[in-house]
Amino acid sequence: MVLEAIKSIFPYQIILILALITAFLKFKWSPIKWLLPWLVYCCVIEIFISYYFMIKYGSNYFIANLYSFSTIYFFSSIYLVKIKHKSLKRLIAASLFTWSLVMFNKILYMNYQCEIENKIYLSGLIIVMFQILIFLKETLNGESIRFFSNPKLILAFSILIFITCSFPLVAFLDYFLKNNEVAKAYTDILDIGNIILSLGYLGAALCIKKTPPSTTSS
Repeated sequence: MVLEAIKSIFPYQIILILALITAFLKFKWSPIKWLLPWLVYCCVIEIFISYYFMIKYGSNYFIANLYSFSTIYFFSSIYLVKIKHKSLKRLIAASLFTWSLVMFNKILYMNYQCEIENKIYLSGLIIVMFQILIFLKETLNGESIRFFSNPKLILAFSILIFITCSFPLVAFLDYFLKNNEVAKAYTDILDIGNIILSLGYLGAALCIKKTPPSTTSS
């Protein structure tokens, strides 16, 4: 089954693997220490577990829901903590907490034949989008920033593009899945969004610079 899963790999999953390898090689100097374990998690879910659920249960919606929900927490772990405006930070944290309550309540009633929970995922993406927009405003209004030397900036822009591409698809997911004439176009556009996000991971990993050894003597 492992070989079959590898044979059915998608282009964006290949980029994920490249990002994983790059993050592993540069892990020592990474300002996003969770990037490497997150990419390991992404590759295992995207390539193997999702494939297993399709073969075993005829649907991978259950694992897709759990995986999409977890992305909200990963993105928040990077950008929410970086927001300097305390009132906005508390507001977003409260929104994320409320979203978590709704999400966990939904998970309690899920089974392997569940539907895609697009509304919960969409609301989570909106929370992430506001985090990133505030982060970008505060960061870009500050000191001079070298874009290609900042993994968090590269990932932030790729996430925003991913959300922009995914928003209409996720919002009208029920229509796309029930309409066979547009289902293929839906899949193609979603793959483009996944490629952009995977490129963001790869870009973030590639721009990690080796930290020079400290010259401070003890």
